[in-house]
Amino acid sequence: REPPVLLCYPNSGEAWDGERRCWAEDAAGTADPVPFAHIAWECVVAGARAVGGCCRTRPQHIAAVRTCVLGDESGTFDPLGIPLLNMD
Repeated sequence: REPPVLLCYPNSGEAWDGERRCWAEDAAGTADPVPFAHIAWECVVAGARAVGGCCRTRPQHIAAVRTCVLGDESGTFDPLGIPLLNMD
């Protein structure tokens, strides 16, 4: 039997304020795509094999995750200064 596949599908890091009925950015600033990508990277290092985004994530978040995990077109750029994963 194969082990389960770990998925990472976080929201933007903002919290829903039920009293005010709106989203509130969190103190960690994870609504910003770069810290969001860093958290996604940590999920990948912990074993996640699929990473996406849920509530309030935008294309910029997913692009930052992709660059962080796979690098840019040259395969060498990492905006967070973290070694890139070898996905081969």
